[in-house]
Amino acid sequence: MTPTGRAGKNGARPLSILGKIALVGGAAYAIKTLASRAPAAKETAKWRGKTVLITGGSRGLGLALAYEFGARGCRLALNARDEQELSEACRRLHERGVEAVPFVADISRSGETAPLVARVIEHFGSLDVLVNNAGEIQVAPLRGLAHEH
Repeated sequence: MTPTGRAGKNGARPLSILGKIALVGGAAYAIKTLASRAPAAKETAKWRGKTVLITGGSRGLGLALAYEFGARGCRLALNARDEQELSEACRRLHERGVEAVPFVADISRSGETAPLVARVIEHFGSLDVLVNNAGEIQVAPLRGLAHEH
């Protein structure tokens, strides 16, 4: 979000404060629901072998979702901008027996999205699920954030 509340450099409108709260709340609910129960054998079989691309997958919600998809037998393509964070996330997933491959790209740049998907498909042979989790987080006191109508 720009300080003036206008659209960002990619033309997208920033979320309002209420929109951000709803987004975070929904994500927290999804993680709680997934993490509160071990995957049943039938559910795991349904997901086993599926290729999942998770943008923003090196930390936070993206990494939490990676653990959940990994526990269900998915093959993971993790995407983020920071190569070191991405490598560390994949290393931690590998320790749990999860197949996770890092794909560095900045998807806020439109020219990097199609090549990212092409590299994932080239590596795994298919792409079954896209979790578009990447985003920017603005941290500031509430008074410092622009109000949107």
